[in-house]
Amino acid sequence: MGRTAGRSAEQTRGAIIAAAAGLIARRGVRVSLEAVAEAAGVSKGGLVYHFPSKNDLFLAIARSFCDGFRDLVLARAGDDPGERGRLTRAYVDVSLDPDVVTGEHRDRLLVIGQLMSIPVVADLAAEDARRWSDDLARDGVSPDVQRIVVAASDGAEGALLWGAAPDAETLMRLRAGLLALLDGDVGPGR
Repeated sequence: MGRTAGRSAEQTRGAIIAAAAGLIARRGVRVSLEAVAEAAGVSKGGLVYHFPSKNDLFLAIARSFCDGFRDLVLARAGDDPGERGRLTRAYVDVSLDPDVVTGEHRDRLLVIGQLMSIPVVADLAAEDARRWSDDLARDGVSPDVQRIVVAASDGAEGALLWGAAPDAETLMRLRAGLLALLDGDVGPGR
């Protein structure tokens, strides 16, 4: 196993989260803390120091995935010169970007799907969904158009879980269609 000397606490936490997510994608949520510790290159005591319970670890994984998606969307929104619909355009753009929706993203969705059986993770996901709903509601898009474009984006992304991953061309066409619908509501780049 061997501990990696010189890692910061944040780097160790990141290594544990990455190792746990990888194992959960392959083995499910019944993966042992011992296996996670070994994969992360820490002792079980070191793992428990950072994550006192399995639920704490599961919650940290889910939070890192939610925060990672939000960071991508906010970065894209920051590049959008428009005012109205900026966040919704970025949400659709990231959700259906063939460069984002890759094997790693699919694995993240598989892990989140596994973790949703954990009540604290389901609560976090519900809180994140409410936050997105509140943020998107202030984006200047009509509620009906927003529901359609966000639900279609989420549905196409969720198809990855069923082995029905759209190819890059399909994702691009869907993204273009949803952005056109959105721009028809708020105007392009407004």
